[in-house]
Amino acid sequence: MMTLRNDQLSVAVFDPRADQDLLGPRFCAGGYVQQVYDADLTPLLTRPQGSSQPFDPYHGEGLPEAFSLSPGADRAQLGEPVLVLGVGQVRPAPEPPPAESTEVSGEARPQVVEYSDWSVTANGVEIEMRTEHRFLEWRIEVLRLLQLEGRTLSSTTVLRNHSNVPLIFQWFARPLFPLPSDGRICRFACDSIYLGEHPHFVREDDTGIAIQAPPASPDGVYARVGLPEDCPQLKAYIPHPATGEVLLTSDFRPYHLPVWANSEACSVQPYYQHVVIAGLEERWSLQYTFGGPGAGD
Repeated sequence: MMTLRNDQLSVAVFDPRADQDLLGPRFCAGGYVQQVYDADLTPLLTRPQGSSQPFDPYHGEGLPEAFSLSPGADRAQLGEPVLVLGVGQVRPAPEPPPAESTEVSGEARPQVVEYSDWSVTANGVEIEMRTEHRFLEWRIEVLRLLQLEGRTLSSTTVLRNHSNVPLIFQWFARPLFPLPSDGRICRFACDSIYLGEHPHFVREDDTGIAIQAPPASPDGVYARVGLPEDCPQLKAYIPHPATGEVLLTSDFRPYHLPVWANSEACSVQPYYQHVVIAGLEERWSLQYTFGGPGAGD
């Protein structure tokens, strides 16, 4: 584990070289924030099943980010590894047995065949991690940069396409916060939002989202939020029981924006999708600003 620290926050970051048994097949290994602690060591992030439960690498914790499109996956034969950006070569989960089958195999999950190698440079308030994937016709460089300034943690991703073909990618963040006792998940800094009818989520005023009677299952439920056309980026205020709130800001307009919750945790999950032309790069960032200590008391 690696650490960023100043006089207000400390940030625990998985080391993609030494913590591979904790990383799993889904989330980008570089720049994966496991936990953020306040100055009094209060943990500010959680797990989908709650912090009291054992850690499951597949479901993650903290501030995981992931790429959800695999270059070349459309040509892969059954059982062949595919490239998961930020992870390495991953064998997809096997097809479940037919409904009439008596075979019981447990939950089928993808398996990492080979993790990508990462280089890491760090000082007390900044970590840069870099890897390169070579797979089929693709040569792709992934750079992850974490920066801590005051009570703001910035997470930046850069994709460089060194291939001779374009790269279509899809990325999303899954920040995991404890669910407030009143069920309020977030409010958005825009004039209004769209939320369709949902059995669990409700819209509050014009810009807030809350969950009613959240399911006990760790899988939880989610709903898609629509932002107005004149909203160029995400700016979400997420209530927090320890710090009052967390401000989540993006430097891009999410093309897809689910909110998710169960009885223990909640999340606002911005998606970003782009095409990187051969020889070019794409860069995007999120910022998390944690409210002052004791603000949630």
